[in-house]
Amino acid sequence: MAAALYPNEPILLVDDEQAFLFSAENVLISNGLTNVKTVCDSTTVMNLLAEEEFSVIVLDINMPIISGMELLPQIVEKYPRTPVVIITAVNDVESAVQCIKAG
Repeated sequence: MAAALYPNEPILLVDDEQAFLFSAENVLISNGLTNVKTVCDSTTVMNLLAEEEFSVIVLDINMPIISGMELLPQIVEKYPRTPVVIITAVNDVESAVQCIKAG
């Protein structure tokens, strides 16, 4: 019998760096958060959100094609009840303020 996934709705990790996604997913799983999905192509995020509910979205700011800064207001508008955690390797106060203003 397979163990139940936790949380019920998956955690969505969005980052263009495969190595980060692999590491973050392993850390979450090793800490009991077994329901994790990863996406490295930011252009697929909105379609994925339309198909499935997520407990939380962890979103990188700096990604090619569609940045996290562009995705954030779209996510907040269409899925206001889904929490979004923004991550970045850049130490930039202005980006943090923009994210807060975007929801």
